[in-house]
Amino acid sequence: MKKSLAALTAFLTLGLALSTFAQTSNNMTSKHSLAGPYAGFGLGIGGIESDLGIFDVIFNKAGRIYGGYLWQQSPNILYGFEGGYNAYGDIIDSWTDYSNPNAPVTTNWTTSGYSADLLGVLKYHFNFGLDLFGKAGVAYTSETIKKNAGGPEMKNEIYHSGTFNSYLPEISLGVGYDFKNNISTNFTYAHIFGNRAERTYNSNPSKSDEVSLFLVNVEYHFA
Repeated sequence: MKKSLAALTAFLTLGLALSTFAQTSNNMTSKHSLAGPYAGFGLGIGGIESDLGIFDVIFNKAGRIYGGYLWQQSPNILYGFEGGYNAYGDIIDSWTDYSNPNAPVTTNWTTSGYSADLLGVLKYHFNFGLDLFGKAGVAYTSETIKKNAGGPEMKNEIYHSGTFNSYLPEISLGVGYDFKNNISTNFTYAHIFGNRAERTYNSNPSKSDEVSLFLVNVEYHFA
């Protein structure tokens, strides 16, 4: 809940800033039609959401490449579809068992993965260049989890490893701005709904985790 409120606050703040910028920069407002094919890429951060308590989201670098097509429903409303590929760096988190104060055991989890998605797109385009949009669809996720532990009688050896492939629901929200020369940029929050896997000394996850992505994207519209 706290993360959702933080994300909503960030979107509202960014939207207000972009709106103010757009209203004072009308000479740079896009004059091209957004309908038609487009392609883009994005960079930012991504994180799994596992059951580690308050610190349950661990971020690392992330990226996305994508393409899609938009149709014009009205001068301000567009809809279409988009397909993309998401990559996120290895994520390492730890859990320490202090049940024996004289011999604590720290378990390290290394998670790596990627996802490919197909999303429906709905976009509202303001006359001064600002865009608000939402996307929803399905993501194919592949995730590899490796578990190792270190203690008085252990040597940090990997003793559990698994790769999980799943089809999971995905949604994203974003705000952007359209410039001249068919170029636009946007900020997107995307969430893939998976399993909130427990990370403890005794657990062995067997399902794909939830994933959150915060990306700054650049698009080119072939209109």
